[in-house]
Amino acid sequence: MKIKQLTLNNLEECEKWENFVFANGYLYQSYKWAEIFKKSYNIDYIYLYLESNEKIISALPLFHVKLPFIKNELVSSPHLEAGGLINVEYYKYFLDYIYKNQKIKNLKIYQFKDSIENFPKNELNSLFMVDMPPSYDMLLKYLKKGFKRSVKNLLSNSEIEIEKGNNEKLIYLLYYFNVLKSKEFGIPHHPYIFFKNLVETFKNNCEIFVAKKNSQPIGASFIIYYNKIGYHIFHFIPEKFLKLKTGLILYAYLFKESFYRGMEKFSFGRSPKGSGVYKFKMQMKATPYPLYIYNFTFKEGKIRAEKIQAVNEKFSWGTVIWRKLPKSLTDFMSPKLRKWVY
Repeated sequence: MKIKQLTLNNLEECEKWENFVFANGYLYQSYKWAEIFKKSYNIDYIYLYLESNEKIISALPLFHVKLPFIKNELVSSPHLEAGGLINVEYYKYFLDYIYKNQKIKNLKIYQFKDSIENFPKNELNSLFMVDMPPSYDMLLKYLKKGFKRSVKNLLSNSEIEIEKGNNEKLIYLLYYFNVLKSKEFGIPHHPYIFFKNLVETFKNNCEIFVAKKNSQPIGASFIIYYNKIGYHIFHFIPEKFLKLKTGLILYAYLFKESFYRGMEKFSFGRSPKGSGVYKFKMQMKATPYPLYIYNFTFKEGKIRAEKIQAVNEKFSWGTVIWRKLPKSLTDFMSPKLRKWVY
């Protein structure tokens, strides 16, 4: 068995990788993220896979995040819900290869569902998924249980309209609400080019939903349809519009579109345990799956595993400061800082 490294301009190799991910992994491990992060943040990819008899049996997508004198680490995968190994039983092959071939300080893995032996790990977040009902009537009944009211009445009596698609105007609105919501969260926002690259990469397999009231945009969501799962990646609704049930209405349309596109599951994304969003997803009867953060350090000739804090734990003080800074300053600083916040 041998560790190999994926080359993006080798179409046959990329197809082989993607077929393996389709059969065994998730959207987070698609090779398409390599080009998105390179174009958006100038982050280099190192996609490793283990072969046996010319067949891939395990894979680990990594990104090399470097900031001179401050950060030098491999991450699987920054800015995504998760990442991690496909078939974790082969993890030693990857650790050994990285130790021998990569000059880094540490390796960070956001591992979805499958734990890596008994190594120390952060278990703050869970990732939620829902099995899609087999009929539209059952979907409406499912949503009614979560919303605590008739979905048909919610949509028919609402003044909110939904526009969906992938055009330039909707990309900008998704970015615009990302700016507003990130300020409320107290974190730097993604640059416009990140959203543009997302849409250009996934094309018809992704969609932007913008909620409007009296023709005024009031919120936006973004979803990627991948291997029978609708991955709800972003949900940006400013606090002043939450009382209009904007989030629920967007979810109703997201579920409806996922159903008609033949998705078998709907991914709600990750949430920290105990948060309001976590409780909402539990109310929606979504199933929480573990999301582990592993950190392996490389020093003194040894590989050590240590438990680390999630970014929202480590820099909770920073979110308070960021919210209070002038918007003109945070707008200026965000494109320079967002690359390092994941």
